[in-house]
Amino acid sequence: MQEEDNAEHIHIQCPYARQVWHQCFNGLNLVVPQPHGQDNLLEWWFLARSNFTRANKRAFNTLVVAVAWSLWKQKT
Repeated sequence: MQEEDNAEHIHIQCPYARQVWHQCFNGLNLVVPQPHGQDNLLEWWFLARSNFTRANKRAFNTLVVAVAWSLWKQKT
């Protein structure tokens, strides 16, 4: 059975999306919790950014928005 292509699936739940996040974080040497298949994007995002300073939270937010947009555009 094929999984539904809803926003949560496209951004965080499908294996491809999780691999994209993993590659981005590894490529930038960021230590953040990796998203899991059952995670919700917003909850994971807030958890992942909780250990950053204020200035670095802004940069991390930019990264998350850019990756999420890219994942969305690939599927739509």
